Amino acid sequence: MKKRYYHLGGGYTGELFEEEILGPWRIVCQGYLPYSQALAEVIKNQPRNWNPSDPPTRIANDLHALVAINLNLDDWSLLNLFSARGSSFDIFHGVDAFFIINKTLCTLDLTISKKERAKADLVIRDEDIFEKTAMEKTSKKISEILFSKKPVILKEAIA
Repeated sequence: MKKRYYHLGGGYTGELFEEEILGPWRIVCQGYLPYSQALAEVIKNQPRNWNPSDPPTRIANDLHALVAINLNLDDWSLLNLFSARGSSFDIFHGVDAFFIINKTLCTLDLTISKKERAKADLVIRDEDIFEKTAMEKTSKKISEILFSKKPVILKEAIA
């Protein structure tokens, strides 16, 4: 799979990378929220065109499917991929998207930069997602994080 979007001023940008994975939809940030409230905001305010159990973009949908396969799920709707683009969770907590299953969370930071540290559980760069074998490795990392983490206890976010 090749990158499609290029910025007129000089190449592929992080914003375009996020859009290619998560689509053009954004959540409007209303200012700083603590972590659990920012997470709840994202869960409650998904863009109208975004279905967390069946993401609408090809890349997000393929990644969701691979993670579901890695987790040996019979019912893929148990696994949700939420977009946090533009939200307080994105801006203040460094999370562009996250997977959640059985109250277990794997946060993702989508970037084209070579930063080594991130606030999210996993940094996903363009080279981690656009080739089939790379996406498979990324999906395995996400699955391992979901399998190894303890469930989050965030009463505001997860019913």
